[in-house]
Amino acid sequence: MGPVGGARVDGVSVGSVRSVLVEQAAQLLGVSRRTVYYRIRDGQLLTFRTRCGSRRVFIESVERLLREKEKLAGDRGAVRDSSVAVEHEPQTSSADRG
Repeated sequence: MGPVGGARVDGVSVGSVRSVLVEQAAQLLGVSRRTVYYRIRDGQLLTFRTRCGSRRVFIESVERLLREKEKLAGDRGAVRDSSVAVEHEPQTSSADRG
């Protein structure tokens, strides 16, 4: 999972950039390799090819996707929590008010 030496992307050396193999990206994201390839195709994951031709995924793009995934999960939880809170509010009768 370390840096790859000698590769260049848009004229910039990626020797000091952290990257992982597609399989490793899938494990980190908790998805299949196929899903990683879909995310690459959609532009959600950034990759480069090594001299040997293997595809590597920039760890920064994996981390960004994980943050987005966590944010979505948090937003869904907040909506779910607020609806539960509303459902469980105690109801008072007119006799309780007086």
